[in-house]
Amino acid sequence: MKLRLKYQLVLYYILVIAIVAIAILVYIEGASFYQYAVIALIAILVTILIYLSKKLTKPLKAFNDFFNLLKSNKKDFSKITFPDNEYGDIGRRIVDTYEQLDKAKQFKQEVTNNIAHELKTPLTGMRGYLESIINDDQMPPEQMRYFVERAYKQSLRLTSLIDEVSVLNKLDEQSEYYKIGEVNISSCLKEIEEELALKMKANNTVFSPMISSELTIRSNHDIIYSLFKNLIDNTLEHAGPNTDITIMAGINQISGESNYRISFTYTDNGKGIPDEVGDKIFDRFYRIDEGRTRKLGGSGLGLAIVKNSVLFHKGNISVEQNPGGGVIFKFDLMSL
Repeated sequence: MKLRLKYQLVLYYILVIAIVAIAILVYIEGASFYQYAVIALIAILVTILIYLSKKLTKPLKAFNDFFNLLKSNKKDFSKITFPDNEYGDIGRRIVDTYEQLDKAKQFKQEVTNNIAHELKTPLTGMRGYLESIINDDQMPPEQMRYFVERAYKQSLRLTSLIDEVSVLNKLDEQSEYYKIGEVNISSCLKEIEEELALKMKANNTVFSPMISSELTIRSNHDIIYSLFKNLIDNTLEHAGPNTDITIMAGINQISGESNYRISFTYTDNGKGIPDEVGDKIFDRFYRIDEGRTRKLGGSGLGLAIVKNSVLFHKGNISVEQNPGGGVIFKFDLMSL
């Protein structure tokens, strides 16, 4: 509304100038119609140029300051002031877009460095075991077998890390890769239970999903499978023995839409997490106990995959302490 009023005032101003110019010419003897028109046009053009010069001076200066900061590799744009008009709005959007792209670049660089560091650990281990075998012709068969087994375990860890990085990359940038269909939650959880049966038995873990056998969601089977498997893996690796796992769900219909949300509560009664950790537990490569997690072979990507899987479904996830010990993960998934 304010912008429209400004334009109206400018047009009135131009019209007044033109009328005054023509009125002056009326008193000039011998002035022709073309002279009137030329003088009026000049008056209009001069007025427009004056208006535009005043309107563009501030945004041009702000853009100049912005590009000077970029050239000097300084990223503090807080002191750049754009005018409160449409040109200023464009300038602010350009600066905001640049800052977002710069943050994304820094994040990718950090992730790349972390991945390189994580890959180095199993590769170094494999190399050490294999070099020991190659350099010792007299190595006893039992020791050689032990080294080969250790190298094999490191290769599994390496494969697992590459798979997890691939999953995150697809969730971040290649969401169209996943085919969407009906996924039965209960059947998916049974598949995971069968895969992790030996681990659960070794930890004496009781798995109790309280999910209707008819509960389905429009999603991708691999994403749903990965989401719940990583939650359960996290419990098996960190919660300790004799742990109970429960999963509950409830459907929330979205008013006026055909889609719906499913709210999940995942609970275990294990060791829990320190209060100060909070949502940092979902950060990529974050580990509560760095040494212990590395010893167990954890990559620090499991819960990051969980969070990104939830975001893929336009949902949210939170973690809190279980009053009876352990943790509670609460998240919701929208049917796609």
